[in-house]
Amino acid sequence: MRFALLVDASNSESKQAESIREAVLQLFQGLLEQGNEGYLILFNEQVITSGKPLQLSEVGKAFESGMRQALDCVKPCGGTAINDAIAFASQKLLDKHGNPEAPRRAIFLITDGEDNASKNNLSETLDIANGEGVAIFCLQTGTSEMGRIEGRYARLHLELASLETGGQNFRPERVEDGVALLLNAIHKQWILGVVPHQVPDQKLHSLSIKSSEKNVQISAPMQVSLE
Repeated sequence: MRFALLVDASNSESKQAESIREAVLQLFQGLLEQGNEGYLILFNEQVITSGKPLQLSEVGKAFESGMRQALDCVKPCGGTAINDAIAFASQKLLDKHGNPEAPRRAIFLITDGEDNASKNNLSETLDIANGEGVAIFCLQTGTSEMGRIEGRYARLHLELASLETGGQNFRPERVEDGVALLLNAIHKQWILGVVPHQVPDQKLHSLSIKSSEKNVQISAPMQVSLE
């Protein structure tokens, strides 16, 4: 799997900056297991990326120290452009043509969900992510500090982003608690591929999925019809 870990570095995350830094270190190392590789992206109104995908062999004390120093130098400031950061990662880093050897590509997003600076709207952003085959997994922070209305919109923003791309959204009470939830969602996930017997006819067809395992949850992009 090739992934991009997007970390909200806007002013709204200033109170949880230290917890987010620790979650980033743990999550990044956990995601790099099993041959995965990924980008680290910090964003507010702009996007700062690691520039190249990082592999597990590059993660050690030196890497962790370097990442920690980089995160410590980032002081949360400015607005939040979540949609633009997702679009950037999907088109520039995780696109199909640029990653032919990585059929599984995903975005992991750590943010409070409040977008107040994006040029792209959510619908446009999800069209881009789905077009590139990128699933979005969200770890929502700071929900207890939001007002009722803004908190509802932020939650809906991330729930739609994950639901419509085949990912999941988690809202733990503490940021650190969300790391295990995200890693579990990835490490215990099966990827299903469907090869139809009939010639494509541009019509919807029913699909039945059976499993001997209990409590199985199916996630799929909204472009796929499950009946």
